[in-house]
Amino acid sequence: MVGVVHAVRHNGLDQQVAPVFYVTVSVAIQSQIQIAIRSRSDSGSVLKLARDTLGNIDPDLAIVDVRTLNERLERSLMARRTYSAAIVAFGVTALVLVVIGVYGILSYTFAQRRKEIGIGMALGADSRRITLQVMAKSTGLA
Repeated sequence: MVGVVHAVRHNGLDQQVAPVFYVTVSVAIQSQIQIAIRSRSDSGSVLKLARDTLGNIDPDLAIVDVRTLNERLERSLMARRTYSAAIVAFGVTALVLVVIGVYGILSYTFAQRRKEIGIGMALGADSRRITLQVMAKSTGLA
């Protein structure tokens, strides 16, 4: 046995954390192994070097599912980001519908009071006072 670790999230950030142990490749129990390579170089040159090295060890070795850590993180978070985007879209749609509804109610109320406002202005009512009355009524409805 090479080492025992506690918090490794192999299957995504939202999955249950399970204890994991590492063994050397020579005593690997599974038919699959995972290799993590840490490098300061770009991933393309490291990948080529890793493929060449593993090809020298075993030419029949199939190398699959090669991704950078950032790609793995993005894939792990993809579902959450999709759900979040859908919730935001539904929220914005609901907000737009509410604004349209409030606008409709206010414009209908103003249209109903148009004659009343016109008569008040014809009789000499102050335009400021009429504006305040309309705003107060509209605010109450909204």
